[in-house]
Amino acid sequence: MVRDKSDMKKLREAGYKLTAPREMVLDFLRDGRHYSAKEIYEGLNKTLGLTTVYRTLELLLQVKLVKPLFLTDGSLKYEYVGSKDHHHHLICTDCGEILEIEGCAVEGMEEQVQKKTRFKILHHTLEMYGVCPECQSSVDSKD
Repeated sequence: MVRDKSDMKKLREAGYKLTAPREMVLDFLRDGRHYSAKEIYEGLNKTLGLTTVYRTLELLLQVKLVKPLFLTDGSLKYEYVGSKDHHHHLICTDCGEILEIEGCAVEGMEEQVQKKTRFKILHHTLEMYGVCPECQSSVDSKD
């Protein structure tokens, strides 16, 4: 297991410890991909109960080590964001592939919106949905 001191610090500051289940879920998510709770449960070879996985994810969301990603089919994926830079996502509506887009094009717009509306923006997310190149080419090859 890979221990990240900044993860331990975030948990401690929120009044929690780095328990074995929390560490297992964090380690699993650190590969940079996006997983559903069931995929995490199965990826950990069912060593944790599914309920424990859900409870652990809720706590990790609360301390901002994990972020949810809502898909158009109503499903939910999770990603580790502990020490990652702010980013957005491209999501293929055919195969479900998720690509991360580094940087933030919305940042400048955020300031304008705050000035115009006097709304204090705390954070934002941006997911763009479309069809990835691989799915486009498989559709083109069928025509």
